Amino acid sequence: MRTNYLSRLLSVAALVVCFSATAVAATVQNLTQYVNQYVGTGGHGHTFMGANVPFGLVQLGPTEPTRGWDWCSGYYYDDDELIGFGHMHLSGTGIGCLGDVAFLPVKDFKQTSTRFKHEAEKVHPGYYSLQLTDPNVLVELTATERCGFHRYTFKDGAKAQLALDLSQCIGWDKLNDCLLTQESTTRLTGFRRSNGWAADRRIYFSIDFSQPVTVHRLDSMERVVVSVADNTKPLLVKVALSPVSIDKAKLNMQAEMAGWDFDATVKAADDAWNRELARIQIQTNDQTKKRVFYTAMYHLMTSCSKFNDVDRE
Repeated sequence: MRTNYLSRLLSVAALVVCFSATAVAATVQNLTQYVNQYVGTGGHGHTFMGANVPFGLVQLGPTEPTRGWDWCSGYYYDDDELIGFGHMHLSGTGIGCLGDVAFLPVKDFKQTSTRFKHEAEKVHPGYYSLQLTDPNVLVELTATERCGFHRYTFKDGAKAQLALDLSQCIGWDKLNDCLLTQESTTRLTGFRRSNGWAADRRIYFSIDFSQPVTVHRLDSMERVVVSVADNTKPLLVKVALSPVSIDKAKLNMQAEMAGWDFDATVKAADDAWNRELARIQIQTNDQTKKRVFYTAMYHLMTSCSKFNDVDRE
């Protein structure tokens, strides 16, 4: 199956007509319409599902329980259980790791997972949304290179509360140590250290909320529930990551996501994907070949990720 897929891709590549700075500088085309992010999420594809930008450190998307090799990316199409929306995933590696800094809307403090249907998902490069029913919350996700952006809309009186789980992981990644500090009514910071594909892996984070939050400490330091008083308006959550320090995570936030315009961030992510996909343009009237080619190109720019801060440290 893989050989057949590659042969089809190479046949499309033979139709390439331009690969130049001129193509990139031209008017941005809507090439993201040809990307099918579900490709590779079944079988043994192990591809990432969620919101990211080309070569981004942050790959923000749904994570399912690890039930075997096919769950390496955190998302397997045949499953219907979610344990959170984490900020780091691997794509196409066949290695189970990451899943860092995961949020999940919950109806009570004991809830650790929820069910979902693919019909309730909306997926586009740089954007992912899912309408949950237990609790009744619309989850929307987008991203920059080093920041994830969440928008939670609570319906029918659903409680405005999210579980934040630092122990949650994918595959054989295991938590060694973590820290979660409430710096203000709207900011949490901390770090996560784990052993997985890499030994002593460290990720630092800074989280900003659009409303003041109450942090409910549970029976461990790894998992808390954060709640807000007003469930009548969407709760926005911005999460910046850094491989270096908490201060560098804050620097990444200021540089890449200083404002609170979720829809503008979605558009910027789509524009970023279109610019990169436009580096190679093909001429064909075969829509299937376009989908095959640009989906593969999308995956090429998902599996190679930056691992530095905006100052290049």
